[in-house]
Amino acid sequence: MRRITVLLIIFCSMAGTAQVVYEDINNKGIYDFLDELANLKVIEINSVVKPYSRQFIAEKLVEAKEYVSEFQGFRVSMFQVLSLRLQNFRVSS
Repeated sequence: MRRITVLLIIFCSMAGTAQVVYEDINNKGIYDFLDELANLKVIEINSVVKPYSRQFIAEKLVEAKEYVSEFQGFRVSMFQVLSLRLQNFRVSS
């Protein structure tokens, strides 16, 4: 009985992975913003494959922020929107 309990605990701990959370496709704001960043060649995305996971969106926003810090000609309004979006999609480590 004890061996079965130990094996059950080990098996359950191995199978415990987190689920991916996708952003709602109706959230046009973030999808349009990512498409605009891709059109400006700030990030590279495959816009055919939607919805995007929240982690993927956060990674692309961080990538865009790194690009913006290097590129001085980026519009101020887009930088403000990027900062707000990044706060909303901050992924906890």
